[in-house]
Amino acid sequence: MLVIIFFVLISYSTTILHSIITTSKPQEIKYRKKTLDNGIGEPLTIWCSVSHPSTIISSYFIKANDKKGTSKVDGRLISSQNTSYTFHKPTVTDASQWKCLLKTSTGEEGAYLEIYSRPVLINANESRVQYVYEGRDLSLNCIVKGHPKPVTKWTRKEVPIPYRNREYNVTGSSLTLKNVHHDKGGIYICTAINKFRVNGSERVYKTIMEQDVKVKSELGWILPLIIIIITLVVLVIVIAIFEVRKRNSQMNSQEDE
Repeated sequence: MLVIIFFVLISYSTTILHSIITTSKPQEIKYRKKTLDNGIGEPLTIWCSVSHPSTIISSYFIKANDKKGTSKVDGRLISSQNTSYTFHKPTVTDASQWKCLLKTSTGEEGAYLEIYSRPVLINANESRVQYVYEGRDLSLNCIVKGHPKPVTKWTRKEVPIPYRNREYNVTGSSLTLKNVHHDKGGIYICTAINKFRVNGSERVYKTIMEQDVKVKSELGWILPLIIIIITLVVLVIVIAIFEVRKRNSQMNSQEDE
């Protein structure tokens, strides 16, 4: 009899230990074209469920790399074994590996799931034209986010820019032009790339940002100043000539009288 009871307990414990958590498949944030600049995507829902005999008491979702808990959101119980959370206006900051944590009738359970995003420009509203005085340095920023983390590269005239030499320095996604001269003006292109698999097929996503560098001379203000001075001198001369002629005309009139 004791052997039978012991066997039943072992079987029950084994069942508890082997409760299976199922999560939503990897999802992609799909951005609406009209809100592309704002980086707002269409609503998406993540969920996880636990198998019998466990039932969910409470649940929450949190980013896997979040140690402070700032991304924590409470799950909504759909049934005793299923919980979910809906991002009504997801942004690229929501793209990450998430963890579903459950408090169940048989203990605590957890599982991971993915929300992917193509590269999104964070500084999309910044000016695309950058001015720099000749001989100075200029930093070009290409701030992008995505999940997986995008890889960025800079090119000029379709030629890849080296990460570090006398003329350039690439740090992260930023490019610094050193000691800029007029021959370094023109279009610089930042390309951000990532790839991920959704619904069985892996796709490569690419985002491109162009920066137009215009080089100005330190003495560029001299020419406008010279033009202004010449204009004033000519104006003074014209006024002086007019006054002299006017005075001579008056003197001639007096002599005639």
